[in-house]
Amino acid sequence: MAAAKKSSSYGRTKKRVEKVIKRSNKATLFLCVAALVIGIAAGAFAYIKMSENDRFELIGDKEYTILVGEDFTYSEEGAVAIALGRDVSGTLSAVTDIPKDENGAYKIDTSAEGVYKIVYTVDSLKYKNIERIRVFRVVGGEEIG
Repeated sequence: MAAAKKSSSYGRTKKRVEKVIKRSNKATLFLCVAALVIGIAAGAFAYIKMSENDRFELIGDKEYTILVGEDFTYSEEGAVAIALGRDVSGTLSAVTDIPKDENGAYKIDTSAEGVYKIVYTVDSLKYKNIERIRVFRVVGGEEIG
């Protein structure tokens, strides 16, 4: 019963809409469509202008190559994130398993070859699911060059 009522209500609404459209002046319909198109274009243009200087990038080198046995610490340089013309770098987070020394610098284990990473993310709708990665490669002497 409820489905029949719903269908009947839909049919009446559809007929009313069709009647209004038939009675509407063609110029009015054209203006409505033109306003819609202009609104969409204006929104797209505004988005492009607002985001033309947007970026999410690491400050400093993205990769470091370190010799086995070399003493190496890395002082955080961070990243910059601009989204829709706003600096959202304050929402930046860095995730790593590299330990820090007493001065807060990352202490890279160079006792053996390996790869270490710092993964940066920003809490921003524009950069959701986007990461920037800083890589530290510890290699033997013959691999550099």
